[in-house]
Amino acid sequence: MSKNKNALTFTLTTLALLSGCTGVKYEPVEAITLQDGQQQQIEILGAGDWRDTGIVVHTSETYKLTANGTWSMGAICGPTDASGTGVGPLCAGDPWGLGTNGSTLIGRIGSTGKPFKVGDNFTLKPNIKGNLYLRSYD
Repeated sequence: MSKNKNALTFTLTTLALLSGCTGVKYEPVEAITLQDGQQQQIEILGAGDWRDTGIVVHTSETYKLTANGTWSMGAICGPTDASGTGVGPLCAGDPWGLGTNGSTLIGRIGSTGKPFKVGDNFTLKPNIKGNLYLRSYD
């Protein structure tokens, strides 16, 4: 396992997703590779679609992902943090079988990668190289 740790910090922004609406689209970003010990902060919206963070993750590296702030998927869901703690029962499903609640921060590697739970504190040792994508699990 690589001793290199790159830190990614995500700021969650409260922006309610109204039922039936599509997610907020993000502006395209330029891809970067974090150097050993480098940090990057990225804003993820509660009503956002998949966010290409611009961070290219490599199989030889380990990444520490942390998130702070709150968001809401809508009035019936209630405000939560990236762990999804406190999400309302109508929004707490797990339709993709990720082993987590709705409103949790999730990720994938590549635009069509398999989603995985990130939550508010996660160590990523990727098994493939690609851009890191994040979103709220809604």
